[in-house]
Amino acid sequence: MNSVPLILVKKDKAEHVVIRKRPQEPSQPYPYLVEEVKIYNSEDHISLAGTFTLPKSSNQHTPVVILISGSGPQDRDESYMGHKPFLVLADYLTRRGIAVLRYDDRGVGESTGNFEEATTADFSNDVLKVIKFLKNRTDIDSHNIGLIGHSEGAIIAPKVANSSKNVSFIVMLAGTGVVGKLVSLQQALDYRNFPVDDEEKYKEYIKKAIDIAAYDKDVTIVINELKSFYQNSEVLNSILPQNLNKDEFIENLVKSRTNPWIRYFYNYNPAEEIAKIEIPALALYGSNDTQVPPNYNMQPVKEALQKSNSRNYEVILMQDLNHLFQESKTGQIAEYPEIQQTMSPKVLEKISSWILNEI
Repeated sequence: MNSVPLILVKKDKAEHVVIRKRPQEPSQPYPYLVEEVKIYNSEDHISLAGTFTLPKSSNQHTPVVILISGSGPQDRDESYMGHKPFLVLADYLTRRGIAVLRYDDRGVGESTGNFEEATTADFSNDVLKVIKFLKNRTDIDSHNIGLIGHSEGAIIAPKVANSSKNVSFIVMLAGTGVVGKLVSLQQALDYRNFPVDDEEKYKEYIKKAIDIAAYDKDVTIVINELKSFYQNSEVLNSILPQNLNKDEFIENLVKSRTNPWIRYFYNYNPAEEIAKIEIPALALYGSNDTQVPPNYNMQPVKEALQKSNSRNYEVILMQDLNHLFQESKTGQIAEYPEIQQTMSPKVLEKISSWILNEI
């Protein structure tokens, strides 16, 4: 979301990439039923392809959850850096008597549609269509449908819950708790990997750019204003390498700040949706999360839940876990593929026990 100069170095030959074993990934045959499904979204004329796992004894008393992935194009397993968190989570829950539906994002894998043109609101609408699909099933408890969202999925879950009377509970994993403009600003500051002459000036530069990009104006006007801002920015001039094509860099930077998803995200405040829920909610954070740091996001979520009419909620900080809820040392993204664990057993157990206690 926040672009910086990228320097590519040509290698004489490709480096060997080691694919590490992921011991938590299940192997067939599974001790449960697996059904490949297609769910049609007639409003947007797209088809969502997914996998539905059900306990073999599944009946009208079997609870079901929908898994909602994080930002970026995600497949049904939320595959990332050699890990498949949603595959592991779905397997764990189904073995404990909870049916699970997970699906490819629109425009990803076997799902149709255009991911690049979609916003958080569009992804929320997709979840509503999945709920409608489940409501027509007779082999699950269609009155006990829950949502488990990770990262962006965690801010989609309360929005969907407030748009549907058919959501019984939500689980929010590493969800932001403040308006998107603040999230993007903080990420730009935290992830900066180059020196600046004046920290305050740099912060103001980023904030101004985000404010322009978030304006409720025609996107063409916003693009022109943002280009002008960058062209005349002393801060940008001071950090760009001299041999870099400035016009091309600005073009890419403006594009990244004005796509439909980010423009919606800038002005979306999940705390407002969380404060309106009337169902049980569980929010989990990892103390080592560097992508959605709990020190920025956990308290706003807790305060929003306190304002809500939820009859039962928990907000829990889990020690030494990163954004993927792996046991970690640093929590940095580069560490993810080095960790064999896909998702901490403590998290898997907490989610399953909390759901089973709620039904």
